[in-house]
Amino acid sequence: MLYQIEMPEKGSGLIEYIVKYITIFIVVLIGLWSLLIMLFVQFSVVGLTAKIYTWSFVVSLILTVGLMLYLIQKLRQKIKQGILYKIEFVDDKNRLKLFLFNDYKNSFFEKEIPYTQLMLKEKQQNIEIKSELKFSIYNRNKLINSINIAKTPWTAHPKIVNIIDKLRLVANNK
Repeated sequence: MLYQIEMPEKGSGLIEYIVKYITIFIVVLIGLWSLLIMLFVQFSVVGLTAKIYTWSFVVSLILTVGLMLYLIQKLRQKIKQGILYKIEFVDDKNRLKLFLFNDYKNSFFEKEIPYTQLMLKEKQQNIEIKSELKFSIYNRNKLINSINIAKTPWTAHPKIVNIIDKLRLVANNK
């Protein structure tokens, strides 16, 4: 059985990622620095002004670098996983074939997972009036891809219930 959504479009290139993260870095750094200066100045004693500026900048820089490292790690994971646009259940070979698109490199690639090594983790989130379902597809313990049903084009797929049921069936019948 083959299930497919529209082909993904080419995503952001290296220059767009660099500009995006430099902008985030600058905005967060300036925002944290000014916030910390305002907080420190309220509690300062005369003569500590230079130390306040120095320490507020150091703390802002550390927090900003930490945030940037976290965002870059999430970006690396997204680039490595790719965008899932086609799922094929090859029942005669007992394999699940995932067709992925790397929007950073603008390339297509495939991942095959034997049914015996397939693990599926589901996470149901109820947010106010809507519900989200997130599937994480693993080959043994290695994360291959995640599908967030409420936020992807897979939501509009007419047979999404069949896909979910088939994934659950294959993952549980090892």
